[in-house]
Amino acid sequence: PEYKQRVKKNLDATLNGQSVPPYELAYYAADGSEKWSEINTTQISDDNHFVTGILVISRDITLRRKNEAELEQHRNHLERLVKEKTKELTEINKQLNYKIKLENIAKSIAASFMSLPVEQIYTQIDNALKKIGRFLHAGRSYMFLFNDEDKTMDKTHEWCAAGIKPYIEKQRGMSTDRYSYFINKIKKLEVMCLSDTDSLPSDAINEKSICETQRIKSMILVPMIYRGRATGFIGLDYPQTMDGFDKNTAYILENVSMSITNAIIRSETLVALEKSEAKYKAMFATAHDPIFLLKDYKFMECNDYTLKLFCCRREDIIGKYPADFSPPTQPDGSQSKKKSIEYMSRAASGEPQFFEWQHCTFEGDIIETEVSLGSLGI
Repeated sequence: PEYKQRVKKNLDATLNGQSVPPYELAYYAADGSEKWSEINTTQISDDNHFVTGILVISRDITLRRKNEAELEQHRNHLERLVKEKTKELTEINKQLNYKIKLENIAKSIAASFMSLPVEQIYTQIDNALKKIGRFLHAGRSYMFLFNDEDKTMDKTHEWCAAGIKPYIEKQRGMSTDRYSYFINKIKKLEVMCLSDTDSLPSDAINEKSICETQRIKSMILVPMIYRGRATGFIGLDYPQTMDGFDKNTAYILENVSMSITNAIIRSETLVALEKSEAKYKAMFATAHDPIFLLKDYKFMECNDYTLKLFCCRREDIIGKYPADFSPPTQPDGSQSKKKSIEYMSRAASGEPQFFEWQHCTFEGDIIETEVSLGSLGI
């Protein structure tokens, strides 16, 4: 009926002398298949300008319509693909930016502890917990340290977001046995990412109770590791459940934990050095990490672990340049000698340095390392 009215309307218009543009019309062939025609109508008049009829030209456009429909389908499909890929790339870019920002925070925290006076280290721990807590939108970030041969633990530092109640004064001298579900995992050096504290097992009744009391719905606990054992842990609490924690978050938190742990160990080491030169020499010599002193860009002193790392004797390294224990060039193409002097110069001027570096043993084997440089007043 709709097409009939349209045809009648166009025919009447043509009879009345109006110009009717070509129009398309669908119809069904004898075999029941749908066909499309393009209709052109022209008024026919005699010599006296009396209308005698209408010239109707019908052109089969079924194939064209089919091609147009297929093109439209392809166009829509491509538009969907573009939208999906754009959304996917946007999400990837968002995750990449998040990772870069998180890595930069971790690096800035690590750098902030370099060459820091002992009396400022614990204040800087507060700043680090605040920075990482805010960026990760946590309700609370904190640090626990084990005492009494790991029988008790103290919450030594805590940052709370607005509206979150602090518990630092109430969480000192806590029995580690009482919270064995958490502590056993920490002692196994496991990172705990708990998206919903309601899912805690029945044997974690004390952990579940403290989560309910402090209104913790999700949390991350990262062990603080020194010489292969946990000395405490860093935690982030959330007042809401999480869909899941990004693996980059856990990885960066491990780096932050390592930076804080190293800062604490450095603090304790420096205090011990002030008390006893003998203790200083013992701790320097037995440290689990390579430690060396530089003067005039040369090795002035080093501990035994440095000798173990470079597979050399003390006389092989003292008085030598770091570039002597490096390949000629670094992976980025820079000259090792020139680049190392640049890093040492910055450190000597009071600018802490933290970077990746390729060293080599006395025998020439490549070693991938992370180097921290800071100035010391000796």
